[in-house]
Amino acid sequence: MENIDEILKKRFSHYGLGKIAQASLVCQRAQEVAADKYQVISFKKGVLSLRVQSSAAACELRLCQTELIEKINQALPSPMVEKLKFRVE
Repeated sequence: MENIDEILKKRFSHYGLGKIAQASLVCQRAQEVAADKYQVISFKKGVLSLRVQSSAAACELRLCQTELIEKINQALPSPMVEKLKFRVE
């Protein structure tokens, strides 16, 4: 007998929802890690897009980008974030 996890994976895959569910999970976990330093915009093809308040905040996050990616990936079932993209607003 299949468990619920296997059934959901098959259904998500069948209806093309797997990538959407993955992106949603990445965005949720990244926002939890944020500590009000950024706002998550989107996740696609390994790139997590983040909104920051100033160019200084973007520069600060770029300096610790590797550590931030590691921290976000640790909050996920498997590493998915490869790169961060910052948008100043």
